[in-house]
Amino acid sequence: MLQKAIKNPLICFYACLPLLLSACSDTIEVTEVQLPKVVKTMTVSSEDYMTKQFNGKIEASQSIDMSFRITGELIELPVKAGETVTKGQLIAKLDPRPQQTDLKAQEASLKTAKADYNRAQSLITSGAISQSELDSLNAKYISAKAAYEKSQQNLEYTELHAPFAGVVSKRYIDNFSKVSTSSKIVTLQNINPLKVIVDIPESILQSRGSRGDVTFTAKLPALKQEQPLTISEITMMEDGSQQYQIALSMIPPKNVRVWPGMSVKVNGRKLMETKNIILPSHSVLSENEGHYVYVINAHEDGSLMATKRTVTVNGVNKMGINISQGLSHGEQVIVAGSSQLFDGQKVRLSQ
Repeated sequence: MLQKAIKNPLICFYACLPLLLSACSDTIEVTEVQLPKVVKTMTVSSEDYMTKQFNGKIEASQSIDMSFRITGELIELPVKAGETVTKGQLIAKLDPRPQQTDLKAQEASLKTAKADYNRAQSLITSGAISQSELDSLNAKYISAKAAYEKSQQNLEYTELHAPFAGVVSKRYIDNFSKVSTSSKIVTLQNINPLKVIVDIPESILQSRGSRGDVTFTAKLPALKQEQPLTISEITMMEDGSQQYQIALSMIPPKNVRVWPGMSVKVNGRKLMETKNIILPSHSVLSENEGHYVYVINAHEDGSLMATKRTVTVNGVNKMGINISQGLSHGEQVIVAGSSQLFDGQKVRLSQ
């Protein structure tokens, strides 16, 4: 009889059901795990900038026209316009044979004059020559030495070397041409750093060195990021217009070639204090005729918590809502997801 009952599974289940219900009568507590809510934040600032834009022109920080100090015929002109050169690199060379010949002649004259003067010094003590004759030979020796040194210099002047690293912006002459001391060979420009020239009003310069320091940046068409500028020279305009011409130094960007003569937009930013902090309108919530926001409160263990903060609203503008009280410079305010938060809720910042 028992064997038949076991063979029927339904009869077995209903027979054991009271025992199962009895075993499950004890209460099991389940703890709900609160996951941090993902939010976006912005760092508030009590500082603002007044920005003005000026038209500027890029120039080389150094620019020279290179020419020879002597006349001659070019035999080497290895550089081309637009070519980058290093300091000391050969720019051009004259045929040195005339100077080499002259140096040998001046060297021989110097040896003769020196020998005559030395011989006269040994004869002056015996009275074989007069003091005036010795002085004359000494003058010839000094003149011969000066002529020899000048001939040495002229031989060195047959080569033209770059006085600084830069770019050959223009080449005026071809190789194997005859040149004089007035002949321009090349124009060499130093473009690292570059120089940006801009005219600015007196009011901008007056804030330098105070709390509202002025910073300058250059906006280049090919680059999204503005390039920082530093003031290197300040010149007062002579027309009495209360304008100043300033030279701003700029390190050339790596990925874009910038040449002297290009136009550039220069932004001058003056740091100013502001009493209001501007927040996006959706981040400021209302409650009982008041307003509040959620700020980030960081704990020592690295966890973040949303803290409710009452704020005072002082009007609205195109930028957002002006907050006059309740927030401090540098605090992080939640600007996305704040409507679904509660005070003390754990949060994490969105990536």
